[in-house]
Amino acid sequence: MILRRLAATVAATALLAGTAWAQSSALPYADTSPNSTPTIPFGGIHTPTNSGKVATAASLNNAQDVLSYITDGESPNEADYQGRTAFMYAAMSNNTLITRILLDHGGRTELKDRLGNTALHYAAQRGSVDVMRLLLSANAPIDAQNREGVTPLMLAANSGRSDVVVLLLQNHADPAKQDYTGRDAAGWAGNKVAVVQLLKNPASR
Repeated sequence: MILRRLAATVAATALLAGTAWAQSSALPYADTSPNSTPTIPFGGIHTPTNSGKVATAASLNNAQDVLSYITDGESPNEADYQGRTAFMYAAMSNNTLITRILLDHGGRTELKDRLGNTALHYAAQRGSVDVMRLLLSANAPIDAQNREGVTPLMLAANSGRSDVVVLLLQNHADPAKQDYTGRDAAGWAGNKVAVVQLLKNPASR
């Protein structure tokens, strides 16, 4: 009888310990509050102290929340855990509505993420021509270099998007500028003949 009681006590203790371990091992980014806005749109560690609300809303293409957060006092320039701003997410998805909201509320186009990329870098790489026009009209730094010395024109050339290359050149992007390994935009274009011709021959633009 004593052995049975001892076994039962041990089993109950193990069950309680297992429950506590399971609770402490819950996913670190699992929001438990009702109607919470996801703060990790692309995976990673949940950091509720760095809300990045405006950037997060932009990453979800939610213009209404972008405007609402800014109206409530959130900065349009606050970055998320990756160092990306709302402008950068709008550039990725060619979201002109969010871009206009940010421009109307003091959004800064020159800010860089952790890799040194600006919103114009993202727009050029993704071929977001509509957002590019808005950024350029707001004097976004056209020849900004990231941590590798890469400019938006280099990314556009690498993607093979002639229309993006032409738009940047028309706004006086420098095709002779080099990254930190010595490659210019034509070097980034590689074997994309049409793009190389645009970069090398002004008359073809």
